[in-house]
Amino acid sequence: MITNWQNRTLWTGDNLDIMRGMNSQSVDLIYLDPPFNSNRDYAAPIGSEAAGAAFKDTWTLDDVDQAWHGEVADREPALYAIINAAGMAHSKGMKSYLIMMAVRLLEMKRLLKETGSIYLHCDPTASHYLKMLMDSVLGRNGFVSEIVWKRTAAHSAKKGWGPVHDTILFYGGPEYRWNRSYQPYDPQYVENFYRHRDDKGRYRIGDLTAAGPRNGESGTPWRGIDTGSRHWAPSRSFPGGETLPTSTHAALDALDAMGRIHWPKGGSKPGFKRYLHEMPGSAVQDVVTDISPISHAAKEKTGYPTQKPVALLDRIIRASSNPDDVILDPFCGCATALVAADRLDRQWVGIDLSELAAKLVLKRLRDDRGPLFDSV
Repeated sequence: MITNWQNRTLWTGDNLDIMRGMNSQSVDLIYLDPPFNSNRDYAAPIGSEAAGAAFKDTWTLDDVDQAWHGEVADREPALYAIINAAGMAHSKGMKSYLIMMAVRLLEMKRLLKETGSIYLHCDPTASHYLKMLMDSVLGRNGFVSEIVWKRTAAHSAKKGWGPVHDTILFYGGPEYRWNRSYQPYDPQYVENFYRHRDDKGRYRIGDLTAAGPRNGESGTPWRGIDTGSRHWAPSRSFPGGETLPTSTHAALDALDAMGRIHWPKGGSKPGFKRYLHEMPGSAVQDVVTDISPISHAAKEKTGYPTQKPVALLDRIIRASSNPDDVILDPFCGCATALVAADRLDRQWVGIDLSELAAKLVLKRLRDDRGPLFDSV
């Protein structure tokens, strides 16, 4: 369904009321960084861009609209059973927090296209309860990944392992979009595996054979070299590669003429040259350690409590959306997701309860996007 709002729309107010006015199946990607039920109060430092921004992350039943309570109990008995069990196992505060989240997740499910995805950013305080909540709302088959982001370099604990990570729960619709993403190789990996060089650059040695014997030419010696219990299987797909002959031996000859075959000393079997500059990097993993938290001196730092780095949102948005897709952040805070979306030519809509946060969002977008943002 088409959107019933304009691109680059920013609303202030209760995101539940606003989402209920948005068209169904109109959003491609939802990223939310809601309160974590951390039992803490947050405030931006005086003198920072976000000065005055603050929120309470402590929940009691007094913080929950009774209508939300009744709505979940009546419409979603299985969901309410999970919430009630969490209240018994943890606390009434956790129960009220999950009721607040449940009614909003139900709306997010309605807004999401079948090709869409939801990323919920949280921490271990409630991540396991939120996963059960999302399993109930979005379906257990909608679960794709639990992503762990190392949010701080070190943190001491009086008794136990130092808490240094956040959790991001990734759920997808029945046909969720996925763009395979890569990150640079670890320098030590490069040193260990890309140990060879020639005039084209650094390379590692790949195999020119495959398991199992074969009848026909692929199982016969090439240039006097016998594959033994294997068979010749020259790579036919590589960056900048030409179309190779169908004949196995002719294909090997063509690769050698291109300088793609490594001939080791000592007469061992030749290998295929895989050049470092042709490789996309390593596929992104569900443990993120290469994106650092925002330092005190970082240019993007606003002072907003719980601010996340743009690089983290950049990775998420690239992986689960395409240009012109619609990104929704219903707890947009200081607009990290919106900044990343705008840089990547996605449409976006943000919601935040605080008018002060909205002013910060507009300032940050203007600072980041400059005249481009002002002209639209």
